[in-house]
Amino acid sequence: MNRNSDRQHLQKHIRREAIGNFVINTVFNAGIVYAIMGSRKTIAFSGGDGFAADLLTTAIVLSAIVSAIVMWLGRRQGRNGKLAWLRTDEMGLSRGLPHSPLQATLVFAIAGMLAAAISLGLLSLLGVDSLSLTAYAGLKGVWTGAWAALLVPLALRHGLRVPPENFQK
Repeated sequence: MNRNSDRQHLQKHIRREAIGNFVINTVFNAGIVYAIMGSRKTIAFSGGDGFAADLLTTAIVLSAIVSAIVMWLGRRQGRNGKLAWLRTDEMGLSRGLPHSPLQATLVFAIAGMLAAAISLGLLSLLGVDSLSLTAYAGLKGVWTGAWAALLVPLALRHGLRVPPENFQK
């Protein structure tokens, strides 16, 4: 395969993974809201059982899990020859991440926390002090799905950054 077809193959793969992560995380996280908070008609913004704490916690955990899995799968696919290893100039924004997958996972978790904090700050500025169960399930589902879809290209490119001759099996 040449670099051009490798890039096209990677782009198709990223698109498929991002869409899959969006759908899975949207359905899963909206379902969790109904399962855990289903007896409540409204969910307050703040407090220990409010949606701010829930979304912040979810953002951190989701970011760490999705990025770690996608990076690991990228490495495995690179090692198995299913996806081409990426040169530094092909890394995009992933080039700025730490080389260590563990450190990169930590960066993704912090980024998730910051993205959730910004989103919650915007809701607070809009005067949202509570949401109905359905509204929060929709918000959390779409937010987590979109965030997971944004993580996929960065995490996958990070997983493919290690050239095969330097990869430790």
